Amino acid sequence: MKKVKVLFMVIFILLFASCGKPKEVNIKDTEERDGITYVKGESKGFTGIVKDYYDNGNLENEMAFKDGKKDGISKLYYENGNTF
Repeated sequence: MKKVKVLFMVIFILLFASCGKPKEVNIKDTEERDGITYVKGESKGFTGIVKDYYDNGNLENEMAFKDGKKDGISKLYYENGNTF
């Protein structure tokens, strides 16, 4: 019975850890090949959030990707930081 509890706890911890915050990268760290977006140097299509910034450091846009393809709604921002 104790082994079952330990196994259950391990599974629960692994599931909980996999539900974390999506990976975020700067657009400068990505590249597009054949219509698929990759983190530079990686061979698997990117899954997570790609962010681009204005020269003043404010966020310009956020785009969600899954397996290297845009997925969901992109968020655009004015240079002053307000949403578009």
